[in-house]
Amino acid sequence: MKKSRKRKNLNLGIRSKALYTQQFNLALKHLHPSTHKNNSGNIQGWYQARKQAQIRLRNMSAGNLIINESGYRGDCSRHRLIQNSCGHAFVASLKEVFLIGADKICPFCQIPNDMTRCGSVESVQQMVESLSYGNIEFVADNVLGRPDELYEFACLIHKFRFQETYRNFIREPENFCFACSFDKEKK
Repeated sequence: MKKSRKRKNLNLGIRSKALYTQQFNLALKHLHPSTHKNNSGNIQGWYQARKQAQIRLRNMSAGNLIINESGYRGDCSRHRLIQNSCGHAFVASLKEVFLIGADKICPFCQIPNDMTRCGSVESVQQMVESLSYGNIEFVADNVLGRPDELYEFACLIHKFRFQETYRNFIREPENFCFACSFDKEKK
């Protein structure tokens, strides 16, 4: 009998101490509310930031753009984006999407009036290479200006350079090199 009574008293003491701690913590929360509230349970902060970026991008572009990376580096950093309507992948920051507009941000669909909007020469090189299936290269010595100006391109199959406007390249990227198109007509 005595042992069970001691256990009962011990359990009551433990319960009352736990209850006291719980009440103390509740009072502490009311006195000092936390500044940061995360209502997502066990999800890490980086995922929350990426999720928020996806939601912001979806709202800006009406669901037309998607971030194609696992890491979110901020609004000013450039990310790989995919445009759902055309399926093109390109690099841009969320700030650029906001300033330029989600419907005009795809460099494949929109021929810009100012080539400096494409970013750097490297981004134009990647775009030219993907549109020409790796056959034509946009030479790195080019200075970006208007699409009507002459730029230097290099055919990687025939190993020669030629000058042409960027607009003419966009019209027919597969048949852009006259030697390659002549070889196709010959066959």
